[in-house]
Amino acid sequence: MKILPFVSVVTLLGWMVPASCFATSVGISTVEQPVNLGAKSDPQRIPLGRVGVISNYDYGIHGKIDEARPCPDGAMRWEEGSELDQNLASVFGISVEAQDPTQIMAFPVTLRVKPWKPPGYSPYTKEQVLAATLWCLLHSTYGTPERPLDVRVVAEGPDDKPLEAKYSGKYVTDPGKDEKEVPPAKVPGTVIETDAKGTHWVVFADVTKKAAVAPPAYGLIIVDEGGGDGDTGWSLFPVWGNGDMVLEAFNYPAPMLYSSFHGVGITDANSFLAEGGANRFTASCGDKSDTVSLSYPRVKPATLAAGILGLVISAQPVEAKPLTVSFHVEESGLAKYSAFRSAEGWQETRQDNGSSHIIELKCEFVWDAATHKLTKGSVPLVHLERPAWITPNPVEEKPFTDVEREIAGAVETRIKDGIRDGSLLAEKIMTADTLADSGLKREIGKAGYYEGLAIFCNGTAIPEKPLNNPAWFNNPSFDRAHEEAWTIGLNRGEAIAIEVRKAFEAEKLKKGG
Repeated sequence: MKILPFVSVVTLLGWMVPASCFATSVGISTVEQPVNLGAKSDPQRIPLGRVGVISNYDYGIHGKIDEARPCPDGAMRWEEGSELDQNLASVFGISVEAQDPTQIMAFPVTLRVKPWKPPGYSPYTKEQVLAATLWCLLHSTYGTPERPLDVRVVAEGPDDKPLEAKYSGKYVTDPGKDEKEVPPAKVPGTVIETDAKGTHWVVFADVTKKAAVAPPAYGLIIVDEGGGDGDTGWSLFPVWGNGDMVLEAFNYPAPMLYSSFHGVGITDANSFLAEGGANRFTASCGDKSDTVSLSYPRVKPATLAAGILGLVISAQPVEAKPLTVSFHVEESGLAKYSAFRSAEGWQETRQDNGSSHIIELKCEFVWDAATHKLTKGSVPLVHLERPAWITPNPVEEKPFTDVEREIAGAVETRIKDGIRDGSLLAEKIMTADTLADSGLKREIGKAGYYEGLAIFCNGTAIPEKPLNNPAWFNNPSFDRAHEEAWTIGLNRGEAIAIEVRKAFEAEKLKKGG
């Protein structure tokens, strides 16, 4: 939606303010935090959980490494107590302090160790948490041989003073100007492992103690990082709760989106929910299979696809225990998700509930953890580009022939003529059931119809379905009115295109071409 007065003001200001003042790239960046699983922690290793930070050019993101991490369940609970904060750095009193957050590599970064007593429930020492925090910093910076990251550990308590010399130093993580490969960065007493879901773990090689309780299995949420100058796609964030959340995390609010701007606070990072979610979500884990069912998703097709791929990666289904994902849509909204209908392995079932036709789309998945690829089933529109990063599939542009342009021009003329003579007006085509009697809902419905029809008026080529409903109002009644009418317009435009194409083919046969 355009806000013309605002655009006008900005245009006028452009005459008075230097262009450099408008330089901005606000978007979501990713940092890691050492995750606190309370009494269920594994003494041998610490998971590093990704979180999002809204920032301008990544300014200030590193200060969120030690920020409190709210537990999605409200609190982690065990027999002897509970804990609200899932960030080990936060509860151990370790802070990340950049001298200049806009130039993280230009000045030393301080890791401050406060003289706090470690929480009694945790199996970790302050040194182990410091090492894990340092790894989080290294993963979000780019130290080169010419410009290494200068880390200064400052211990405020006398017992922690030995940590200063042990962990302070200049760290190199990336190649320099010569682009030669550099040795992996090292943090004393640790190694980094990456699990099958793309999550980093700090492993303490000299620790042999086993966990008294197995850590809860975690799930993944998708986080849209399409803003700013970065890549377009979805990051996969791990989510831990009190119990196993392998599938449930998909539909779980996750307060893991921070802001480097003052006064904003922490918000839900789950992009599937932020975009509208679904009317109903059910998940079950069995001995022989896992299943997830969604009813009436209210998100864009690509977001749904990214979420389903995230579910697959979270579940890690194998041949002996596959994952089945299904979702239901009304027939009027089927065009929106048509990419799933033609995707390999997806089955379509029609259900009639008496008042409307419901379509179920279902697919069974098997994942190869070694190659990070599906061996059964498919997900349209998106793919896993690298661990924990989903990106849209590239759009192939096909060259248009003269015949296609001629057909498209004829379709456009036919539609415009129909509008002029009244035969294609919304009031003529849409029934009373789909077009409100009066008011804003009626006008939104008419607009949706004409938007669907206008797709076939580009004069260049007939578009291929599926196409996405272009408007969302965050109002279920308006959304439904627009989508139903848009689908009617889309289907009417397609029907006209088919008629025109058949007429062209008949004329070609008549001429013996």
